Amino acid sequence: MADFVHPSVSSRIIDNDVVFSTASGTPKLFAAYFSGKGVDRKTRRYSTPEEFIFFNGEPDMAKYGQQAYNVVNWLTNEGEVFGLRLTADNAT
Repeated sequence: MADFVHPSVSSRIIDNDVVFSTASGTPKLFAAYFSGKGVDRKTRRYSTPEEFIFFNGEPDMAKYGQQAYNVVNWLTNEGEVFGLRLTADNAT
């Protein structure tokens, strides 16, 4: 704000209103992951960690990376996952 030598009136309006919006329903995640078994290159919906492990096997971070662990954690916290099992082009 500028300071004036002559008399004047100035005002500053500070609006601290914040609008918070929350998601409703079950949070959903799309995840592409590698695993030891499962259907290749097809999207499948999972709603429980047990269902994911049944169809894809236990997550193995050393062999397949972290994404399968992320899916299991998401499902443990009552989310829903649309998962896509990836395979390498030269996989046998």
